[in-house]
Amino acid sequence: MAEPAVYDIRDIDVYVGDRKITEFAPGGLTVTPSPENTLIKGLKGEVGFNIDPSTAAEVTLRLKSTSPEIEYLKGLWNAQLQGHRVTSIRITSATPSAMGFSEIVIEYAMMSKPPEFSTNEKEAPDIEFSFIGYGYREVP
Repeated sequence: MAEPAVYDIRDIDVYVGDRKITEFAPGGLTVTPSPENTLIKGLKGEVGFNIDPSTAAEVTLRLKSTSPEIEYLKGLWNAQLQGHRVTSIRITSATPSAMGFSEIVIEYAMMSKPPEFSTNEKEAPDIEFSFIGYGYREVP
């Protein structure tokens, strides 16, 4: 599995669907390109994994409790529970030479667990949204 990349949110813009996400908490964006493991069974009952390392990724967004996008992201989670929502994630950089990319795209993403609240001994909690997806690609 690839190492997660944590990006300085001041140097990039993050879009979930067509919506720009704002008011990130510290450690606000993590992207982990990862192999997609599929359990397979052979003709004689043997079990193994089919691994496609090319396009799978995990993304974590950590937002401040004041972010106006929290309700939008919670709405995505609720719609997903009804079976209605797959979205895309796009990360753009105005300084590709410093960041190593001009854009990262994950074509098809779904939340992998309900939003998590973490106080970290603060009054207002940070809220974490975790996604899994495929169609990961970096544009230099």
